[in-house]
Amino acid sequence: MSDTTRSNPDAPTGADPAEARKGRRRGAIPTPHDKLFRSVFSDPAHSRPLVRDQLPNEIAGLLADTSPRVVPGTFIDSDMGETQADLLLEVDLVDGGSAFVYVLVEHKSYPDAEVVLQVLGYMVRVWRDYVRKGKGREGRAARAQNLPPIIPLLGYSGSRAWTGPTDLADMIATDTPELVFLHGPDLILRQWAQMAPEELSSDPVAKAGLLTLTQRGLEHLDEIDAALADNPSLQAQFAVYIRQTAQGAALEELERKLAAARAGQTEGILGTIMEELRAEGEAKGEARGIAKGEAMGLAKGRKQDLIRLLERRFGALSEADRARIEGAGLDQLDAWIDRVLDAKSLKAVFGDG
Repeated sequence: MSDTTRSNPDAPTGADPAEARKGRRRGAIPTPHDKLFRSVFSDPAHSRPLVRDQLPNEIAGLLADTSPRVVPGTFIDSDMGETQADLLLEVDLVDGGSAFVYVLVEHKSYPDAEVVLQVLGYMVRVWRDYVRKGKGREGRAARAQNLPPIIPLLGYSGSRAWTGPTDLADMIATDTPELVFLHGPDLILRQWAQMAPEELSSDPVAKAGLLTLTQRGLEHLDEIDAALADNPSLQAQFAVYIRQTAQGAALEELERKLAAARAGQTEGILGTIMEELRAEGEAKGEARGIAKGEAMGLAKGRKQDLIRLLERRFGALSEADRARIEGAGLDQLDAWIDRVLDAKSLKAVFGDG
């Protein structure tokens, strides 16, 4: 199989200019759902099985044997950023053309009937952006009459079965077909929380991502740990996500596993989850106004966490690096800890390059 990736200068790059001035398009911090989803599936090694495994055979069979190309940007409304994540992929077709696969992830715990309207609006934005890239009036007119296909894939991570519509025609209040002038999108719905783990993906990392997004990460920690063994950065992101989203019975299970981790019975991402939980608890204590002596203990804990995370990602630290950490204050330590997940080098963590 070919893994060739190509860049298409005509591909859409995000929402239209008016929308780009709002919400997440203006640089707001991605939600935990969005960050984890993009961290996994922006990599062609994992977006390829996502497309192949999630699309119906009759559609997947129309795709050429090349890797999808991620189109930068997001098209979702700023006020939906807490409950949705999206990814636009350009794919080659066996007939020589190309199409887009628009993946929308719905993170609400219940099915939302409006999602069909939202997807339709997002698809229109993709097409409008595509048309705008035509040079001159004639170029735009030609592109407007030759729009690329968009395959809408809705990944629903909620635990409740989907009961909402998947087709715009089903939402029009009429029994007369002649009065339904707009059809589609007929969403390709994948209820990830309803699927058995072995049905999610043939790719271990993609499977780990979907298990975690459907709040089943704690049930499959060993499997997730094995899938991410060669990617410490992604391991850390999974750990942060599990920590941030655990609640109720899942939170109790997390605490039980953390207790086992402290007893040395488990390894892997649990260690990172423990560090993040401890940092969070200490930060809450600091916010309530802790004494100076407690602040010193907090800084010491932060330094230990930072050193462990850095050595896990980049190997043993030099004496100079350790001395730099020892001399840093809480704000600086927190800034470095925040950079550990995404930084590609030790210099990048420290802001040196």
